[in-house]
Amino acid sequence: MNNLCFLSALSIIPILTLPYCMSGLPRASQDFQWSPSDSLISAYTAEQGNLPARIVLIKIPERTELRQKNLFSVSDCKMFWHPQGDYLAVKVERFTKTKKSTFTGFELFSIRDKDIPMEVLELPNKNDKVMAFAWEPKGHRFAVVHGEGSRPSISFYSMRDEKGNKQSSVRLLGEGRGGRDGATGHSVPTPSHASNNVSDDIFLF
Repeated sequence: MNNLCFLSALSIIPILTLPYCMSGLPRASQDFQWSPSDSLISAYTAEQGNLPARIVLIKIPERTELRQKNLFSVSDCKMFWHPQGDYLAVKVERFTKTKKSTFTGFELFSIRDKDIPMEVLELPNKNDKVMAFAWEPKGHRFAVVHGEGSRPSISFYSMRDEKGNKQSSVRLLGEGRGGRDGATGHSVPTPSHASNNVSDDIFLF
C-alpha cells in the first residue's frame, strides 16, 4: 500500500478532531488538504461561539503543530497548495462590520522558510470578488482573477524578488483586464499596468 494512503487511513479521524486548549473540548475540522510533496496537512476549523477560526499546519505522523493562525469574522476559507509544496495560500472570506457583505483576502505561508512565516494579501479594491486563484507550476508566482461582471481583472504576484530572494511583502508584478476577442467573442486579458521588470508576454496565455 502507498505510504501516503496508509498514513491517511490511520490518521485521518484523529487529525480532523483538533484540540483547543481554551475550551477543553475538541473541535472538528471543516476542511483539510495534504501537501503535494511533504507529510504535512493544512486544516481549517470554523469559528464556534467566541472561539476564532483556525488554520493549522500539522506534521504527519508525529501530529506536531508546526504553524497556526487564528482568523476572525470568517465566512469561508479555501486552501491552495503550491504544486511543489513550497507555499500554502488560504483564501479567506470575511464579513464586514455590518455582516451584510463579505470581502476576500489571502494568508500566504512560506513552508520552506524558517518558522514558516506568513504574509497577508488584500486586493486594492475590497469590493472585488475573487473568481480564481492559481500558483504557477514551478516558481514563486501566482495569479488572482478578481472583479465583477464580464470584464474581470487578473493580477500577478511574486513571493520573491527578481533575484529569487525572500522579500518583506508580496510583490505585484502586473495586472490585466479582461476584454472580448472580436473574432471569437471569448473573454481575453489585456494589460493595464505592469512593473518595469515584467514583460508584457506574462499576459499572453
